[in-house]
Amino acid sequence: MPLLGAVFRKSPKSRFSWTLETLLASGVPVLQALNIVRETAGNVVVSNVLKSIHDGVKEGEEMTTPLRASRVFRPMIIGLLDIGNQTGALPDTLLIAADACDQEMDNTVTR
Repeated sequence: MPLLGAVFRKSPKSRFSWTLETLLASGVPVLQALNIVRETAGNVVVSNVLKSIHDGVKEGEEMTTPLRASRVFRPMIIGLLDIGNQTGALPDTLLIAADACDQEMDNTVTR
């Protein structure tokens, strides 16, 4: 059971990265993309974090500020998003973050 719990905690984070990357790369505006990702999160905790991100971005805040405060996402993922935000390459860094989340899930399942 602990293994399944770990996978269930990691899966929504991967879904967040993949979905947000796809939407942003397709030209969907950030606030609209965050709403869509929140609706498809599949996890109440991640959904609440996404609401905080949406509200913060709407007020002019960096996307990573609510992520850091939530302590739900790993610092590496937050760092990648921060770099993507600063360089204007957010979809590219989200793709890297999604791959990292998937690799982490694969490693958990393999163990």
